[in-house]
Amino acid sequence: MRQSRLSGVSLLAAGDRVAADSLRRNALQVATEADMNGYGYQLLGEGKVDEAIEVFRKNAKDYPRSWNTYDSLGEAYTLKGDKRQAIANYSRALALTKDPDNKKRIEGVLAGLR
Repeated sequence: MRQSRLSGVSLLAAGDRVAADSLRRNALQVATEADMNGYGYQLLGEGKVDEAIEVFRKNAKDYPRSWNTYDSLGEAYTLKGDKRQAIANYSRALALTKDPDNKKRIEGVLAGLR
């Protein structure tokens, strides 16, 4: 998500949770597919798997023809330990991607999950 002069982190540090939450909600409304994907991976890096799944699910809903949204969602479900959802999302990513390298990688991930 694009940086503003006053970030949600600095608002939280200043103790203004209401303003930080408002800034976050507004940012999520204008974020691009790539912004949302990056935010989801940031959450995964912080160990917030369930929150990351929600971000990736919103991204998949907003960009249903993007293989990458389902690939990211599959990865998050794998980390959560939900094989059924991981397989479903990786399978969707596989069906949407045209790139042979991505197809091969996703096929390998699916083989490991099955």
